[in-house]
Amino acid sequence: MKISNLKIGVRLGFAFALVVALLIGTAIVGIQHLDSNNEKMERIVGERYSLIAISNQIKNNGNKGNAILSNLLLTSSPERAKKYMDDYAALRKTNAEAYAKFEKMLQNEQSKVLFKQQFESRAAYGVTVRKFFELIAENKQQEARDIYQGDMARTQAAYYVLVDKMVDY
Repeated sequence: MKISNLKIGVRLGFAFALVVALLIGTAIVGIQHLDSNNEKMERIVGERYSLIAISNQIKNNGNKGNAILSNLLLTSSPERAKKYMDDYAALRKTNAEAYAKFEKMLQNEQSKVLFKQQFESRAAYGVTVRKFFELIAENKQQEARDIYQGDMARTQAAYYVLVDKMVDY
């Protein structure tokens, strides 16, 4: 049986059936790709966005901390100085909680290494802040100002670079 022996209606019917079958196959492949893209988007939104939000919170807390330290440097009232130190301690606690959430979200070894570097940089920044607090407590405003503008600014900048690097990863 040859195709040329079939009537035109039967040949058109076969051609139409072939086109419909190809259309169904294309639709199935398209739906599979949409499902794959949907999974990728869920991963991006679920994992990456959460990491970015927490790292932004960490940086915002750092900026608030800078404002508190600036106010502490400028105040002459011991009561206000105590309030600023308490505010800063509360902010550090909030950042520690954010870091705990952040660490739980890390899934591979490279991100854990970056987190460790970031945490070490945060610790170095914390050392300069403690030195700053000691100088403020000893009423050595000029030395505290020098640390604030020197070591503290440098260690915070290094710390923020690593926060950004973590987000970029």
